[in-house]
This record gives sequence, C-alpha cells and structure tokens, in this order.
Amino acid sequence: MKVNQKLWTRDEVLVAINLYHQLSFGQLHSRNKLIIQVAEKLGRTSNSLALKLVNLASLDTSLERKGMSNYSKLDKEIWNEFYLTPEKTVFESEILISKIIPEEVEFNIDEVKNKKTETERIIISRVNQSFFRKSILASYENKCCISGLNINSLLIASHIIPWNKDELNRLNPCNGICLNSLYDKAFDKGYITINSNYEIIISQQIFNLEKTEYINNAFIRLNKTKIELPKKFLPKREFLEYHNDLIFLK
Repeated sequence: MKVNQKLWTRDEVLVAINLYHQLSFGQLHSRNKLIIQVAEKLGRTSNSLALKLVNLASLDTSLERKGMSNYSKLDKEIWNEFYLTPEKTVFESEILISKIIPEEVEFNIDEVKNKKTETERIIISRVNQSFFRKSILASYENKCCISGLNINSLLIASHIIPWNKDELNRLNPCNGICLNSLYDKAFDKGYITINSNYEIIISQQIFNLEKTEYINNAFIRLNKTKIELPKKFLPKREFLEYHNDLIFLK
C-alpha cells in the first residue's frame, strides 16, 4: 500500500460494484458526471473511482476484453458475494447508492422503510428488480437488442431463464436481455428465442400464421439474424439453451 493511501471499505466497494453494473463500458471514465458525483460523496477523486471501476472489469467473466488486473482481495470477495448471495448483497448496495445519489434510483428509501403493509421480501424483490433493469439497459446502451428501439419506457429487462425458475440467477445480468415490449412478450411466450450463436429464431407457430405484412416485418424477416450484442454481460449460452429447450415453441 502506498503511503497515505486510503483503503477502500466494504461499503465503498459495494457502491463501486453497483455503479459498474449501471454504467455502460464507455462511461467508465473520470469525466463521467455520475462518477464525479459519487466520488465526491465518498471523499475520493473521480480518477480513483474510475480506476476502481475499470479494475472491476477484470472480475467480469462476461467480458471478452479485460480491465487492469489490479483488483484487491476485498474487491474479489465482494464481487463473488454479489453473485453468490445476490438478493442480500444487491439490496445492500442499492440502499447505499440511494443514500449517495437518491435521484439515480427508482425508489425512495424512506418510502421503502415505511411500507408497513408489504413484507420485507417483497420490498427487497422490488428494489433488486430495479437494479436488474438498470444493469440490463446499461449493458445494451438503452436499446432493444432486436429492433434498436431506444425509448426507455418501452424497454424491458427480460429474463432468459424466468424469475421463478432460477433463484440464484434472478439478478445475474448475464441472464437478461434488453427487449422492447412486443419482443419481450414474444420471448416470454416462446414465439421467439435466441440461440447460442446469438441468432434470433422464430417459432414455426409464427410461420404458420397468415403472412401479413406486419407478421413478415415484425417476425419472419428476423429469422436467423443476429441480435445486437451488449457491451457488458453477454448472455450466457447455457441460459439461452434453457430457453431454447424449455420455453421456445418449436
């Protein structure tokens, strides 16, 4: 450790990991306004926080390119915790983020604490789903990976393996894709899937429909074309294979 170097705390690393998930790869630099804002709240320089975020990329196994292998033992421990006990750790990081940059979260911490009629598990689930959505939209740069639509209110952070089928990977951004509302519903119902080569496959049930101009444009012409890949958190092939085998309508 360098002389006078300020050690990172567990809470600070949790904030950094949360921030890493909600920023696109091209935003991980010291000039980013959000990084400047968070760094100031942490009592650190924007350069220090940006470097921490880039170093975290070394732990991101979904990336083909890697960051500098300068992560600390604490970084690795908390990163692993983020994926081994996601429900607890993601929630903890979201609460920390909400105290630092309340305008950047999709919930009010005081309202969360005061919801007497809801169980703690429901509250945690809602907060964590907000984190999942931010992670997926950031990875796909706020665009549907099939249509390119970039209207946020019409974008869905779609689970590849459904939420109720795999508790451990509910919050794993490699189990998500960014789709517009139409393709999210079609994917959920099995009318389309994405194979392990990241190609869109259209169900035979769609091909059996009357070939209207809309059906052709919205579905059939997409068959065997590739999705726009995310900058981070590439969908895991094993998750796509699950969707192909158990949800897709052959």
